[in-house]
Amino acid sequence: MKRFIYILLGIISTITPILISINDNKLAIEVLLIAMSTYLGYLVVSIFWVLFYGMIKDGEPPNPSYNIPFLFWPFALRRKKIYYSDLGYFYISFKDGEVNVYKQTPLMSHFLFNVSFGGDVDGLRVAIKNHLDDIYHRELEQIRNKKELKNSLKKWDGYIDIKSKRDDKLNQIL
Repeated sequence: MKRFIYILLGIISTITPILISINDNKLAIEVLLIAMSTYLGYLVVSIFWVLFYGMIKDGEPPNPSYNIPFLFWPFALRRKKIYYSDLGYFYISFKDGEVNVYKQTPLMSHFLFNVSFGGDVDGLRVAIKNHLDDIYHRELEQIRNKKELKNSLKKWDGYIDIKSKRDDKLNQIL
């Protein structure tokens, strides 16, 4: 769903300036200038947005290609979806022997890490899983603890003590 919202917002942000300028019965050059100035505004806003986000999150400005706002959605389209049962979906891209792993949010595609890829898919799987385990170890602990608690509650027969269990069994027999 996050990926759908990301792409939908991107498509809307791409089409809106053109539709707005066409409705005013302007010349093609005017439509083009309005659309291009809007896209230039998108670029400036996105740069500040990504820098601001990076400064808040990491305390330093990020590489511009690490976080892709929905305004630049075409750059995030050619990614493969991968799945980790406890954490959900992530996306990967391959370039120059490196596999980049991204986390998708409705407003941005966040770069997490990259892994070298030499052709061994099983090794790539293990490397990605290990990196995700390192990054999300606290979340994974909480998720696994919740699962254990739910399982232990499901196994409990509901009796508070032995006497209550015995009395209920006798009542069921009679």
